[in-house]
Amino acid sequence: MAISEVMYLLPQLFQYIQIIGYIVMIFFFGSIAMRGWKGYFPWYMNLLARVGTGFVCLFAGVSIGPLITSLRSGILIMFQLDLITVGVITSVLLSIAFYLISSNSWGAVVSLRKLAEKTQKRIMKMGRPPKGMTMHKWAGVVIIIAIVAVSAVSFRGFPENAATEIFRSMGLPEDVVNMSPDCLSAMMAMSSMGEIRNPPLYENDTLKSLVEEQSGETVFEMYSIETEGMTIIAIKTASDKTCYATEDEFCFCP
Repeated sequence: MAISEVMYLLPQLFQYIQIIGYIVMIFFFGSIAMRGWKGYFPWYMNLLARVGTGFVCLFAGVSIGPLITSLRSGILIMFQLDLITVGVITSVLLSIAFYLISSNSWGAVVSLRKLAEKTQKRIMKMGRPPKGMTMHKWAGVVIIIAIVAVSAVSFRGFPENAATEIFRSMGLPEDVVNMSPDCLSAMMAMSSMGEIRNPPLYENDTLKSLVEEQSGETVFEMYSIETEGMTIIAIKTASDKTCYATEDEFCFCP
């Protein structure tokens, strides 16, 4: 399989990896967050709580993570360390909030009874269920509200395909994930070529109209470059950009 065909498949591969990664992170973050909950949940409610809190942590990571620019450079962006870091911090904060809300509550008593008889002494000391909200419960609620509010304010949408971020960090065009194999081959061929002197002019009104429509640029001149058994069209625009195309399709403008 040619390298261009492999690169063409990378966006789909990264998309599947990204989806699987999000699912794993949701359960990971949710497991950390729910460690602070001292009340009792049946297994299905515990599962739903883990997924829900895990999603909140993922949401916070997606929203706030991009603000940590030191974790969005070079190869670090490939591992989404900004998202993971914020997600872990958020899950720890939620765990603390859940502990503040559920500790010394009647739900904790029920949970302790369910877990083991040796906790009977502690259960008896806790006495009747407390009435109303105590200060530490309010503190837990405030932490949860603050996390959701900051995440919502910072949210700019879920990341596009991870391949886009990775290719962008490598200095490749953002449209590389949407390129056809022919355009990828043209891009790779151009990157390996040295200086080209006096290439012949190329005229094709259909291609010119296509380039202007898709790039938003005004075509000034087009040149034909023969390399590696293929024809690459270099396009000079009125704004002094150099765009590239094949004889049949527009590829990109760096």
